[in-house]
Amino acid sequence: MIDDGRAGSSQQTYGHHPVYLARERQSRLYHFVYYKNTHGMLIESSKNSDSLIFNSVGGNVHFIIILGQQNP
Repeated sequence: MIDDGRAGSSQQTYGHHPVYLARERQSRLYHFVYYKNTHGMLIESSKNSDSLIFNSVGGNVHFIIILGQQNP
């Protein structure tokens, strides 16, 4: 359940849920990365590099990668 923002709502989502979506310029293919963790994490990226680094302290991890040829 996701918190709906109303006062007194008890539907909360805990943890960190970063999402990364990219579309390649030449091939126009896309990729989507979803990384969910209930503990703290550090995500590193650089404009000069083609890498994305996910560091997590522990906890339950849900990692999903989707590759596609059409718009997501």
